[in-house]
Amino acid sequence: MKKVFFMLFVSLFLFSSLNAKGKEDWPKRLTFGIGHFGNQEKTKKAYTEIAKYLEKNLGIKIRIYQPSDASTVTKGIKFNNINISILGSKLYLKTKKEADIEVLVIENHKKTKTNTYAVLLANKDFKWQKKKVIYKVAVPSKLSTCFPCLKNYLKKKKAKSAYTFTGSGKKSIEMLRIGNSDFILVNNMFLSKFKNRNSFKILWKSKSFPTFPIVVSSKLPKSLKKSIKKLFLEYKNKNSLKLIGLSGFKSAKDKDFNGLRKLLKMELKANKKSEKSDN
Repeated sequence: MKKVFFMLFVSLFLFSSLNAKGKEDWPKRLTFGIGHFGNQEKTKKAYTEIAKYLEKNLGIKIRIYQPSDASTVTKGIKFNNINISILGSKLYLKTKKEADIEVLVIENHKKTKTNTYAVLLANKDFKWQKKKVIYKVAVPSKLSTCFPCLKNYLKKKKAKSAYTFTGSGKKSIEMLRIGNSDFILVNNMFLSKFKNRNSFKILWKSKSFPTFPIVVSSKLPKSLKKSIKKLFLEYKNKNSLKLIGLSGFKSAKDKDFNGLRKLLKMELKANKKSEKSDN
């Protein structure tokens, strides 16, 4: 019996020693950067709660930092001033080129799940004209990535079009409502919140890509990155998740963003072609 207790004691000692050894290279403090998107006040409040949860379970002090703009986030991660961050998809790809980062998880939205895409809307009674007309299209600046694909769709329809870039989906909806636009481009996240969406019809959908990844600096210890990912996947605080319309988080990899990379290449190619035609 004594031998059994002795072996149990040795096992527990070795386990605690290995666990302590795994954590001894963990930093004493981390900075969590929160980008500027959506409702900034709610986003900060929700992620402050998430930071407290990480802090409690990791045993590391976590400071919340909300940079003034996107470029500050990239620089912060690049120079190791930000260790964890939530980014927009395009900002993730930009930061990935400049800083050594890894994506752990992505937000899982209640209504739109983990992916976003653009949709082309028209009024419910819209019909394509047989005679040649120029269709007016309102495109929010944030959806410029999907613009080349939209142009390809309209080209296949042999529809000539004139474009207006708006500041938001709300402005685009208003333009369609008062007749200043034939079509509008909005994303599925905006559409899910729109109360009168049944009064419009969807003509076209872009390819989808993941939204809002949680990234960490690759310089962090492997065991710490693994623990942070596990905690995000297990996070179940309904109050903070509800604030930003989430049901939780889902595991993600860099290759999940390859579809967006292709869209950005198309956008770049279209911009270069436009510049040449202007000269």
